[in-house]
Amino acid sequence: MLSLKSMDKLLGPVKLPGYLKMPSVAFDLSDKTVKFFSAKNLPGVGLVPENYEEKELPEKVIVGGDLQDVLALANVLKYFKQKYKTDNFVNINLPEELAFVFDLQLGKKDIESGNIRQYIEFKLPELIPFDASQAIFDFDILHETSNHLWLSITVYPQDIVEEYISAFELAGYTVKAAELETLSIYRSVVPKREQGISKTAMVLDIGTNKVGVGIFLAGAPVFSTAISFPIKKFFEKLFEELNGRKPENDEEFYNWKFKEGVLFSNEKQLKDLKEGVISEISKIIDYFAGHKNKVYKDISVVYLSGGNSATKGLDAFFESELSVTCQIAEVWQNMFDIDKYIPKINKRRSLQYSTLAGLTLKDFE
Repeated sequence: MLSLKSMDKLLGPVKLPGYLKMPSVAFDLSDKTVKFFSAKNLPGVGLVPENYEEKELPEKVIVGGDLQDVLALANVLKYFKQKYKTDNFVNINLPEELAFVFDLQLGKKDIESGNIRQYIEFKLPELIPFDASQAIFDFDILHETSNHLWLSITVYPQDIVEEYISAFELAGYTVKAAELETLSIYRSVVPKREQGISKTAMVLDIGTNKVGVGIFLAGAPVFSTAISFPIKKFFEKLFEELNGRKPENDEEFYNWKFKEGVLFSNEKQLKDLKEGVISEISKIIDYFAGHKNKVYKDISVVYLSGGNSATKGLDAFFESELSVTCQIAEVWQNMFDIDKYIPKINKRRSLQYSTLAGLTLKDFE
């Protein structure tokens, strides 16, 4: 029998009754930065932001989602531990670059004993490109008939997950949950009432140097990847082409990006974005459109999140190019009533916190 461990077994989660639940501290890790976030429960309002901060990582600590220097990351994490003196339990994201996400159909006769996990362990060597004995996986049931089950499966190399966990342990934290980044974003940006229905949605996390892509059916991931593209450099180049000069400072650049953005750009200027990002997303959408069945449906909506998603005109541009409804995410909608509480984090900046909001909500599923 393969020696596989589920994420739950690896982390040894603490189960608490509902009335004792408190939000865990959340960390969003990328190649460049670490974002810290904690929330508090405000009666009659919901979970509202309490403490939040972002720190840059030293060069090459994390590269392409792969943690290269455990001790260096731990030292950054200790800063937050010492400053905020929060609870030890944390929820963290794992990079989509290193995940393997897919669906699997199986006959109920294959699992007469009822042990789905054992069946996945048996099949996994055929499905992943590394030693299955070194894999950590989790699964969700997407669809069930009298004869079949359709599963969503997420797999990570065990050593990758253990390195991240060890960095947090060195900093004095206990990792309570570690999950696919786009799954955290989905939990935050898709309205709660729509998360349990048979609806296919896409999440785009538009960052500085990549676009995270996740496709979800009824709350479970069925596809995840990251498209490498220098988003920030693209907009800097676009500014120069449109204005005939470089921005005088960061403030001028960001004001332009969020007030004008792609609205006044032409086909030639948007060529790199189309070829580097739009074409790749279109291929993914076309693939799923060609593999529809009683489980999958057309992608009904694309949620834009991440620090660059609020660029003026970007949602309309994506919608026009992809021929799918695209909308800017509402990050706080599942945490608190925005009519009763206005956070200090403005709407544009909140789009950088979608992963953290989703990780915070993880404890209340």
